[in-house]
Amino acid sequence: TVPIGYADGLDRRLSNKGYFLCKGKKINILGNICMDCVMVDVSEIDDLAVGEEVVILGADELGNEITLKDYADLLDTSEYDILLKFRHDRMNAVYIE
Repeated sequence: TVPIGYADGLDRRLSNKGYFLCKGKKINILGNICMDCVMVDVSEIDDLAVGEEVVILGADELGNEITLKDYADLLDTSEYDILLKFRHDRMNAVYIE
């Protein structure tokens, strides 16, 4: 379970088709995105611990990345549409320049 949901701006249309990154691997969204959380498939990840970092947007330490364009392509919309939905006041985000 990842603590982000549609109240944070994660588009519900990503249910069952979106993905995040964890430990260098894609983890698919399973089921419907809830208000405050989303379930993901981590069955292919070894040595997973509670509190493990999950990349929702951006790059991980191995150089794998998820871009606004990736989400926009999945939803047949614009990158701005995806970005403007995120509610920064509800998230602990890490910004890297």
